[in-house]
Amino acid sequence: GKRGTVFMQSSGFGNCINALAGLCIPYRIPIPMVINLRGQPGEHTIAQVGMGRATRPIMDVLGLPHFTLEDQDSLDKIVPGALKLCYSSRQPLAICLTPMLHGGKIAQV
Repeated sequence: GKRGTVFMQSSGFGNCINALAGLCIPYRIPIPMVINLRGQPGEHTIAQVGMGRATRPIMDVLGLPHFTLEDQDSLDKIVPGALKLCYSSRQPLAICLTPMLHGGKIAQV
């Protein structure tokens, strides 16, 4: 009787694409996803860059609504409305977090 949310990194989103495209989207299963975007400035793991950059374009191709949060103001303004949209439209929806929202990564030279 309670609603859940899926938390993952952009690489985890890459692993979920078939389930989203073949099940959640066509059967209108409202799943809010909070996705930490990797591959942004300061990223230290090269393997995270490709999927980090591809996450939002893939969502666009799937027609999956998504919002990107970069600061505390956007968090407070977007999240409540995004969750309402997810459940009222009965479709998956993603809230993407950039490193800037949670302090970023320190780039080491």
